[in-house]
This record gives sequence, C-alpha cells and structure tokens, in this order.
Amino acid sequence: MERAADVRKFLMSGRNMVTSANKVAAGPGSQVDLLFLVRIPMRDGVHLAANVFLPKQRAGGVPAIIEFTPYSRDTGSPEGVRFASEGFAFV
Repeated sequence: MERAADVRKFLMSGRNMVTSANKVAAGPGSQVDLLFLVRIPMRDGVHLAANVFLPKQRAGGVPAIIEFTPYSRDTGSPEGVRFASEGFAFV
C-alpha cells in the first residue's frame, strides 16, 4: 500500500517525467501520449519502472488508473491506450 501512495505522490508532484523517442501510441490519429520507461522513486530508494499513458488533450490533472504487475511492461498495452483515449492517465 505504501508503494501505491508513493506512485500517487509522484504523479501529483507535477515533476517532468523522462520520455523516450517513442512518445505516441501506435495507430494513425492516436489521441494518446506514451511516456516510456518512467522511473518512479519510492521512499525506500527503489525506483519502479513504468509506462505512462496520457490523453493528448488534457488541461491540468486527470484521474489516474494504476496497475501493478510483476511482469514486464508492455509498451503496446491495449488497456493503457483505451483508458487514455477515454481521458484517464494509465500507469
């Protein structure tokens, strides 16, 4: 539960996230931005790696859906693209 609070705090901080050249989700006319390999610092010094899907059109903050998995990040996550296209951040 502490890690979820750390992720929430990081997302709310407004700090710039590191992006890669792969910033836009696949597909013509996509309305989703993808922040690839974002390193999210935890209180215990561990950094979690995540892909962050954001709606292209956003003013200020947006509600976020956070998914934790022990498996590798999937850059083509259909859930991330779907939620971001509906106005949510998906981490």
